[in-house]
Amino acid sequence: MISISKSLAKKYGADGVLINSVLPGLIHTAMWERAANEIAEAVGRDS
Repeated sequence: MISISKSLAKKYGADGVLINSVLPGLIHTAMWERAANEIAEAVGRDS
């Protein structure tokens, strides 16, 4: 995502176009907790 934003900024910046990116961080939800536990079990670690 960052790379495409930089590429677009280089391409269109000369024309005065501003490029922004919003990359939210991890949101801890029940779904994430289940996935984290499954991954931890698969690699033999605690989540």
